[in-house]
Amino acid sequence: VQNHSQEHIWLEVGSTFAWYLDFYFPGQNKQYQVHQTGARLPYSSRFYPVNLFWLPLNKAGETYTKTYYLRVATQLPYELPFQVGSL
Repeated sequence: VQNHSQEHIWLEVGSTFAWYLDFYFPGQNKQYQVHQTGARLPYSSRFYPVNLFWLPLNKAGETYTKTYYLRVATQLPYELPFQVGSL
């Protein structure tokens, strides 16, 4: 992901059936960190207080490429739509 805008960008995971989400993002020294959230975890585990899951990507003006990983678990059949954009 690259961000050529003047706003922070987010990844929206558009399903309330995502029981568990492991969001891997690049941290310092190019080591990946993981943030765990999902419908089966406390609401306080969410980055932004919405019913779906908004995960922070590049900040405003971060034009260099960053790679993110997402692992999703549930026991229900579902489609998992993604959308990248600003608030």
